[in-house]
Amino acid sequence: MSGQFFVSKIHSRVEIETTELGLAAFDGRTEVIKAAIENGIHWDSEAAHLLVAAIHGNQMEIARLLLRSGMPVRDFFYPLIFNWSPDQTLLNELPERPELMLPLERGRKLYRFLLSITAEDLPEVKKNLIKDKINEESGVLGGQVKMRPIHYAARKCNLEIISFLVEEGAKINTLNEEGKSVLRLIAECPSVEKEERRECYRYIENLGGQLVPPVHGWFTKWSLRRGMWLVASL
Repeated sequence: MSGQFFVSKIHSRVEIETTELGLAAFDGRTEVIKAAIENGIHWDSEAAHLLVAAIHGNQMEIARLLLRSGMPVRDFFYPLIFNWSPDQTLLNELPERPELMLPLERGRKLYRFLLSITAEDLPEVKKNLIKDKINEESGVLGGQVKMRPIHYAARKCNLEIISFLVEEGAKINTLNEEGKSVLRLIAECPSVEKEERRECYRYIENLGGQLVPPVHGWFTKWSLRRGMWLVASL
């Protein structure tokens, strides 16, 4: 039942009519797929959803069988296998297409780069650094707000990572999709010790970082410089 739901959610009405084959690929019934290939699969209407079903069912033998059986290769096979297949050697069954693969590989590295920032893993941040993405806004981590790498670091108040990104060229007065600056995100960060927040705040402020949206009142500004937490709604 789960396999049938999967196939019907992904594919069109025409493809749903071949659900039995899709279920066979999803469930790992290799003999059924072999028999269908021998009898002549209509590749244009059936190939794509069979490969999708096999990969999502973790049936790598069937996926490899399909790719070696005359299946027409489509562009979306590359991201399908790259992003979803536990067996990346399936890519070796496809013709070399660097124009499709390079963006996928860079996207994965960017994901690892941002993930290492949120994990506060400086060695991994350095390992996965992509210099030309240092000031690029991204929603690759799946958050509701698009941010730049320095914004992810600001939300963690990790001075080592923040200073590393700044040294690598991160701009400190860029705004995230909500219109908040690096200094503002540090000020709103409640999940760190007061001393850590104060160090990060003063570091960015001394570099000319602006508090956007701004706050008003001398007491609030004085409190922030001492490492107090700014409630986001202020």
